[in-house]
Amino acid sequence: TTFIYSADNPMEALALGDRVVVIRDGFIQQSGVPQEVFKAPTSMFVAGFFGSPKMNFFDAMLVKHHGKYAVEVGGMTVELSEEKQARLAGNFVEPQAVKLGIRPEHIVLEKGLWGTVDMVEQMGSAAHLHVSALGQDVVIVVPTMNMSGTEAAAMNRGAVVNFSFPGHACYLFDPDTECNLEN
Repeated sequence: TTFIYSADNPMEALALGDRVVVIRDGFIQQSGVPQEVFKAPTSMFVAGFFGSPKMNFFDAMLVKHHGKYAVEVGGMTVELSEEKQARLAGNFVEPQAVKLGIRPEHIVLEKGLWGTVDMVEQMGSAAHLHVSALGQDVVIVVPTMNMSGTEAAAMNRGAVVNFSFPGHACYLFDPDTECNLEN
């Protein structure tokens, strides 16, 4: 039996639906199977709507280094994956200012950007770090299952952390239209 289920909880919609339709102000923003909508959002609205915790957004620059696309944010440059290179080139995207989206679970604690821990939410097998960085709150999901007591103690309020993210995890949006530049 086919039925339509309206959910105000986006994660519930992903869990229960065979197909998901995202509506904003009465207009369809995107429809598709749950994994497609989550992994390939058509806009910043859809990208920010799904995920727990929500996607982080940064002001950034899309640049080309030696013929390859990279994103620059806060003095850090990240080369994009080959798949993203191909989609951007296929869409004839030029270097420009962008909104960079990164899901909290794709951020890793390693040399790159830095920030100060404002709050730690212990979630069992992971900790959600709320970090002040680049003038905003950045949420980082850190797996804690294999972490030593010393490593866990270093993630306290006031601690300075370094973080980065891989090129395959970058979502690039036009800052004016909020459309995904890869679509």
